[in-house]
Amino acid sequence: MGHGEWMRAGVGAVITGDDGRVLVFERCDVAGSWQFVQGGLDLGEEPLTGVLREIEEETGIGPAHLRLLGELPHWITYEFPPELRGGGCRGQTQRWFVFRFPSDTPIRLPDGDLAEFRDYKWTSMAEAVELVVDFKRPVYLRLASELDHVVTG
Repeated sequence: MGHGEWMRAGVGAVITGDDGRVLVFERCDVAGSWQFVQGGLDLGEEPLTGVLREIEEETGIGPAHLRLLGELPHWITYEFPPELRGGGCRGQTQRWFVFRFPSDTPIRLPDGDLAEFRDYKWTSMAEAVELVVDFKRPVYLRLASELDHVVTG
């Protein structure tokens, strides 16, 4: 890493339904760009607390509707392409969690100026890997390969 560049600590969530499909969300700022919930950790925030906060802020899904199935045992890191690096931030290092969410439960995405997502859909993990932006694809491939080992429930 170059001098003064840093990795942002964050969290991510794979939300699975009763049928094994996963929830992906379309970003507000980039039409056609789909991803899992992810976001930065606040200073001193525990990863599980942070991921539940991010899920609620970005999707409106509260903790009462989620069941934790597992956590990947290590941090996963990726770098931003040079044109997306700002303020010396080179990329993200994330803790990923897997949750079960009843697929028949309605979702009301937050709206307004701070809204992160414009739409959601249930899909296969394989399609989620195909839908995500290129620079995040290695992370999603790793999530796909480790999902079965993480899910204990």
